[in-house]
Amino acid sequence: DTLIYRIKVDRPVTFTFYHHIPDAISYATVDHELVETRGMHAIRRRFEGETVISVELTAYPTFKARSEGLYTLWCGQLLFALPIGEQWEKVEYEANGVSRTYPYCDYHITPTTPWQYGFSQIDMKNLCAFKDYDAPFSTDQPPLCIRALMAPISWQAEGGHCKKLPDEPVAVGKEQWLELIPYGCTQLRIAETYRVTPYHDIKTDLSLDDEWL
Repeated sequence: DTLIYRIKVDRPVTFTFYHHIPDAISYATVDHELVETRGMHAIRRRFEGETVISVELTAYPTFKARSEGLYTLWCGQLLFALPIGEQWEKVEYEANGVSRTYPYCDYHITPTTPWQYGFSQIDMKNLCAFKDYDAPFSTDQPPLCIRALMAPISWQAEGGHCKKLPDEPVAVGKEQWLELIPYGCTQLRIAETYRVTPYHDIKTDLSLDDEWL
């Protein structure tokens, strides 16, 4: 979240240096001073020798309302989703004289982990945690992850698929810490769901372990 610009000139010169500050971030500082600008931010000064400009961008996890009472969780410009375990089954067949066999077959993917969850109604700003890896689209080692408090809800399957909407937007079990990763790192996922109140108003232990502090 920190950008370092190094500007070198062979003689003193005055010009305007532009850099981009995304709209989706929570706040930004330039050389440790808060700036309100979004979009292209201008720095006009007299440059001599080498000048270092430090830009820090901070984004907090934010719920965004969707249609039909659902919500998504964003951090900056990234949409986060709950990854679901996968079991892949090859589906080989012949249609219209074309053989659909491996490696050109289809696949039927079924979930191997629970997916019926809703977001808990709790302030996420102070409870986000991030890991840092190199592979940008890895499901096993995503570059970023948010540990969110979520609760199981009544969300049934219908015709071999999950229903479009859960039966009721209420918790049917205790809250749990679950890891959400960027949408692009997932294949089976839950990204849109309800925000729910705690199960029978029972408060669970909301502390984070040392790994996430």
